[in-house]
Amino acid sequence: MEQSKFYQIKNVTEHEYTLVGCDGSVITRSIQDVDKSASAFTIQDAKDGDVLCSGQIIVIFKHFEDPSYRQHIVAYIGLDISGNVQITDDTWSLGIDKVEPATKKQRDTLFAKMKEAGFEWDDEKKELKKIVAPIFNIGDTIIKKHNSDINDFGQFTITDITGGKYWYNDRIICDITDQNNWELVEQKPAWSEEDEYHKRQILRILKDNGCSQTLQDRTEKWIEERLKYLRPQKQWKPSDEQMEALESATENCAYSEYQDCLMELIAQLKKLRRE
Repeated sequence: MEQSKFYQIKNVTEHEYTLVGCDGSVITRSIQDVDKSASAFTIQDAKDGDVLCSGQIIVIFKHFEDPSYRQHIVAYIGLDISGNVQITDDTWSLGIDKVEPATKKQRDTLFAKMKEAGFEWDDEKKELKKIVAPIFNIGDTIIKKHNSDINDFGQFTITDITGGKYWYNDRIICDITDQNNWELVEQKPAWSEEDEYHKRQILRILKDNGCSQTLQDRTEKWIEERLKYLRPQKQWKPSDEQMEALESATENCAYSEYQDCLMELIAQLKKLRRE
């Protein structure tokens, strides 16, 4: 038998058990092997991080409140009898005779509810984590804050968001947990109904003139990638740090004619920031 896994007996023949694991896996083992190496689950078998259920209650077990009284447990998180997610330092009271390892369906229900509430479980670290939602979208161009480069070096257009990371093709840009250290350079414009209409018109013309389906597909992709550049892009606005540096330079300017010019520029930038 595999270690640190729970199995439920689903069928018994003359020589074999059919067992279903808590992860949904199905295995068959000889009755002799199972009877020799396994035992019926009891609450005393519960370990840190096990997903347990008692009736409609599903919890991720942490430890017993009192080792000598094992009906009360402390859990990382759980679903109460009403199916609501609960994170509390209070104890959970479970019926000892009714506690058993959660099935795959029950585990999936718990993890789905946790995700809706903004939490995920790290089984390897035995840690409950708050899910950080991405603030950027695929197609956005971002750059690390306080980047001293004045050219495009260090700017990346997000092509994928998976595994808690932002990607540019096959290169990791940054973890989502590090996203506050990055800022938006250019936001991907939304695709409008008018864009879709013009695209279909162009594709219809290609089709009517006998262009192959391959060429039509390539043209469609090219239109969707390039059409956004025909629209007005996100307007740049100076940051607080940039305004402070400009105002400091104006105060220290020795030439009055230049100072007047800088003061006018500052006034225009302040107006831009208010828009």
